[in-house]
Amino acid sequence: MFAVLCMALATIAYAEDVQPPEKSPEASGTAEATPAPKPELEPGMPANGIAISLEGPLHHRKDDLGIVPLDVQFKISVEGEEYKDVQLNTNPLAMVQLQVCHDESRDQVETAKTDAEGESFTVKLNENSFFLGKVTNIQDYFDFSKGGRYWVRADFAVGEDNAASDWVALDIYNKTCVTIQTREGSFTIWLRFDKAPQTAQNFLDLTQNGFYEHLLFHRVENQPSFKLIQGGCPHGDGSGGPGYSIPFEENDLKHEEGAVAMGLSSNPQTGQPIKDSGGSQFYVTCEPIPSLDGKYCVFGKVIEGLDIVKKIAAVRTKPEQPNKPAMPIEMEKLTVEYRQ
Repeated sequence: MFAVLCMALATIAYAEDVQPPEKSPEASGTAEATPAPKPELEPGMPANGIAISLEGPLHHRKDDLGIVPLDVQFKISVEGEEYKDVQLNTNPLAMVQLQVCHDESRDQVETAKTDAEGESFTVKLNENSFFLGKVTNIQDYFDFSKGGRYWVRADFAVGEDNAASDWVALDIYNKTCVTIQTREGSFTIWLRFDKAPQTAQNFLDLTQNGFYEHLLFHRVENQPSFKLIQGGCPHGDGSGGPGYSIPFEENDLKHEEGAVAMGLSSNPQTGQPIKDSGGSQFYVTCEPIPSLDGKYCVFGKVIEGLDIVKKIAAVRTKPEQPNKPAMPIEMEKLTVEYRQ
């Protein structure tokens, strides 16, 4: 169940042709008690020249089947020593203890049960090297069913002392969202991993790799019964993609208002979409377009800022190219958020 990592030394061409959450009601005249401040989370502390740290922040998706396997990677290093022998164990949970608390109850800290099985070994480290390890499936040892933000840290025994890592945020969520900022404003997309996991993951990967930043919404359609915006072409004209294509995913999502779908290349002879030609180009509908259902993979939905999408679709276009914005509309910045 546990794995230890080794020591490290130093497209698409042309697509065929949720309202914002309600604001909280105004406070009534009855004053509410001020909530008690949350206990502070103490910082990490090295011991005898040895420090432990966790990679973070951590984000883990929760779906209908439970929490997606949740792994935590740790790093053990030495401070101010030319060489130091560090005693380790082939079982990461016997090597380190993990502690977890929910953000709402920081004083209720749980500690994973230590499994003593495993083989001991020694690693010689200096201040320019470190040991990487990973504790896998920690959802088997802690209850994350409440969801939301948790905090996790690692504790490593160094003789009679303990080196503790800083607390790292761990978010358990069921919605991955991407907010796209443009000169007309911003809008937020909920990626439907539950319906189109490969397509959603591809969009997320491109977002996190910075692929979409400063690309254009190169196409706008503002015709009766056919209003949408399209972007994601690195050439800015609808002819390019990321250099690869992804499989088409069938699902039951419809082209409703605010649907986000993957653009596809068209067969030059039939004009029909080529299903396995998706890559980076995507489009957002401003109204229901049932004629596209089943022909393209819907993988997301605009949950905030649909008015901005409609505003982009209605911008002034070039006289000779009625679906090309007269002024460039960039995806200026994309931000990934994790929500419940």
